[in-house]
This record gives sequence, structure tokens and C-alpha cells, in this order.
Amino acid sequence: MLSLRFLLPFIIFLQTTDCKDSDQPIQDTMPEIEQNEVEQTSQENFESVVMEYYGGMRGERQVMIITKDDISYSYKDLNTEKPLIHKEATPTEVWAELNQGFNLNEFRNLKSGSSKVVFDGMDYIFTVKGGFGELKVTNPLDHDIEMKNFFENLKNIMQEFHAQKEE
Repeated sequence: MLSLRFLLPFIIFLQTTDCKDSDQPIQDTMPEIEQNEVEQTSQENFESVVMEYYGGMRGERQVMIITKDDISYSYKDLNTEKPLIHKEATPTEVWAELNQGFNLNEFRNLKSGSSKVVFDGMDYIFTVKGGFGELKVTNPLDHDIEMKNFFENLKNIMQEFHAQKEE
């Protein structure tokens, strides 16, 4: 993933480059195969998903980061001195199921809900990162069944990791 410090000079370069000498639009100069490859790789798939769950009377904070390679989970509350940290390889079927249930357009259109922390509730923050950039939503509202399954899968994975803490 490109860093913004490398991307900004490139964007400035593109904006200052004079393309008036070319009689073809810039878009037509790129071969079709490459355009299709770029669209397919950045369109729907994400590189990582982060789910944060925090709040409540115990001051809990759970963070789960899932990549194609591994799942990292940490848990801490006001009563524990040291956070529980657990990491394991991401099962291929889990990664495939998450990507299959993810809809980029639907995620972009999600609205964040109000915070429940104010009333000793718990808030969920979902962040997805990929070729499309970084998208974040807190307590998502008005999502379709497909995205509901995506969020439920993430919550179930987190609950499994949390249950391992209890053992």
C-alpha cells in the first residue's frame, strides 16, 4: 500500500504535467487489460479489517485485526493490569467468507449510528483497508442483509477469541 508521502508528489506531478500535445485522452492510452486488472483488484477486496469494541461499566476494549495472514486480538478492561493478546493464522475459509460477504459500495454508503458509550453502552468501530483506501463506520445503521452477515461474522470471530480468554 502506498504511503501518502509518496502519493502526494505524484499527484502534484500529474496536475502540473501538460497533456495538451496528446490528441488522445489519457484514459485511452492505458491498455484495456491493465484497466480491468486495476478495477478487479481494488474494487471489492480488502487487505485488512479492524473491529474495535469498547465502553461499558468495566471500561472494556477489544480490538481484532484480520488480514489474509493472521488474526490479532487484544482485550483489556479496568480490572486487568496487562491486556490479553492472542494471534493466530487466519483460516483460508474465514478470509474467503469475509471477502465474499463484503460489499464495497454498501460499506461506503453506511451511516454511523450514535454512540452508546455515553450510557455505559458498547460501541463497535469497523475499519476496512484496501486498494480503495480506508473506510470506517461506528455502530453502522441501515445496512442490507449481506453487510449484516459481514458484521455478524466479525462479531462471532471476536466472541470466539474472547471465549478463549475465559478458558
